[in-house]
Amino acid sequence: MIARLQALERSEPLGECVYATLRDYLRAGRVAHGQPLQEAALALVAGDGEAAAAAMRAHLEQAKRILVDKIRRS
Repeated sequence: MIARLQALERSEPLGECVYATLRDYLRAGRVAHGQPLQEAALALVAGDGEAAAAAMRAHLEQAKRILVDKIRRS
């Protein structure tokens, strides 16, 4: 007998959750505009400029994808 598998609900992609939270924090004043993101700041503290730059590029690419998606849905 073949067991039936139940469908799993997929959660929202992590990147979208992070940016939704960041937007909420910005709107609520919990994070100031222009405040560096933690990954980049931690990489700089560790002396890894390349990792900091990579973190910022990743954040910007994700933000761009979300923005373009929102504009297309409007």
